[in-house]
Amino acid sequence: MRLGVLDVGSNTVHLLVVDAYQGARPVPAFSHKAEFRLGDHLDAANRLTQDSAMQLRDFVDEALRIAEDKGVQELLAFATSAVRDAANADEFLAWIQAETRVDIRVLPGPDEAGRRGGCSCSTSAADRWRSRPASTRSPAPLSPCPWARAG
Repeated sequence: MRLGVLDVGSNTVHLLVVDAYQGARPVPAFSHKAEFRLGDHLDAANRLTQDSAMQLRDFVDEALRIAEDKGVQELLAFATSAVRDAANADEFLAWIQAETRVDIRVLPGPDEAGRRGGCSCSTSAADRWRSRPASTRSPAPLSPCPWARAG
């Protein structure tokens, strides 16, 4: 299965397209990333700025076009500390979802910390997805196929 993993990190936003097979490590097929430094886009009230939301929305739209072109069947999207620690994280992610229909989940701190040690967050997420039984790979934590969105 072709899986897309969108990693919204503190410094970069990364779309990793992998081929994921039961019982095997995901095989990277394509990578697209941009440096946003979301952690630098916090105002005095520790809120992510509108400019950062617009930049992220544009990247997510671009990532969706790439995912469609690369044959991605499911997209897993998550954010790490820059979003998790922002005072307006829920509002920020709700706006991104309303604009793009991509549900970006916040990765809990312990999960993010556990990924350090040479393995990217995107690859770790693909590994966790692959290791789950097929019956638990429900659409709940995954975004719908973006090209199926209305309008």
